[in-house]
Amino acid sequence: MDGLSDENKRLVQQMELEYRRKGAALSEDEFNELTKLNLKLEELEVSFQRNIDSRDEKTMFTRGELEGLPDTYFKDREIRDIGGGKKYVVSTCSADYYLLMNHAQLESTRRAMFLVQNNRCTDNVHVLNTAIQIRQEKAKLLGYETHAEYALEPHMAKTPQAAYDMLTELRKNLTELGSKELEQLEQLKRSDMHAVGKIYEGFFEWDRSFYANKLSNQNFSTNNLRCYFSLPQVIRNMFELYQTLFGVTIVEMENPRVWHEDVEMYELWEADEETFVGHFYTDFFHRPGKSRISVHNIRSGYNDETRQYPVCAIVACFAKPEPSTPVLLHHTEVEMLMGELGRVFQNMLCKTKLAKFHGCKALEQDFVETPIQILKDFMWSPHILDKIARHYKTG
Repeated sequence: MDGLSDENKRLVQQMELEYRRKGAALSEDEFNELTKLNLKLEELEVSFQRNIDSRDEKTMFTRGELEGLPDTYFKDREIRDIGGGKKYVVSTCSADYYLLMNHAQLESTRRAMFLVQNNRCTDNVHVLNTAIQIRQEKAKLLGYETHAEYALEPHMAKTPQAAYDMLTELRKNLTELGSKELEQLEQLKRSDMHAVGKIYEGFFEWDRSFYANKLSNQNFSTNNLRCYFSLPQVIRNMFELYQTLFGVTIVEMENPRVWHEDVEMYELWEADEETFVGHFYTDFFHRPGKSRISVHNIRSGYNDETRQYPVCAIVACFAKPEPSTPVLLHHTEVEMLMGELGRVFQNMLCKTKLAKFHGCKALEQDFVETPIQILKDFMWSPHILDKIARHYKTG
């Protein structure tokens, strides 16, 4: 491969690996069998995700059962008359679920919600079991001992043993700290049970978020910081930060052609405003079928005889603002937003000859989160927070 550029050398190496992993070295009969297994896996993967996306389950609670939830949780919420009493309808969408699990004071409410969330999509149990079996058959056909060996080969870890050794080291270093934190969480629950005259019966998964949030508030509460993190202001200030960090200019487009009225579209230019970089969309508010915050690469950028400009979108599921109050974010949400916006700029600013290596696709998948985590850590820097945080009323 002498004479090839570094990018072309990486292309040749990856093509050889990909062709082998796709069955180039198999006999015709073996390749036909691999094709059948891949088709089955694709069908199962589509079914698995469709089941999750289309099955937001619902349950109902009285106002008393939702003690601890803020008043905004009940605004415009569906109410049903059940047996002469009123109950509020709560769904398993992330906006409903995580707020309830963090703030509902009654264990019975958290347990009920946890069971609804984790028992939806029961069809996926069969889908997952079938997929595990087919993955193992595929790995064996391609000459690997296990699916883990096949899956890790193109990653930095390379082998299951390397991944196992890393996890073992992490467990050794974190077990003592984790045990101490669990003791603190258990003590909080014991105190709550004693205060209401109930017997402590153990610490369960549906307790974790509530008591972790409670412990966090006791040690270093960030809930009173929400008034400093209104979504419009945070976005504006993060844009300014990224403009400074990467030497770019962000321009909001007027009356863009978009897929929903909540969506906004932006142009990205180099700071001199003479060199166009690409487009990106923001789609921040909850709608059915949307879940966690994520970034989607719509079109890859690459340099051929002319520049193919990248397009991507950042999608989230924040509750819509009230007429008189903007969306106020928790600090953890600000962290996530900072990281995912970083992924947008990673996609937008990458310049490669080949679309194959555009943005996150240029990185091994077990490294791809590293730059995002670094950017999320910015949200703990007083210097950076001073640029991001502004009281939504006083500025």
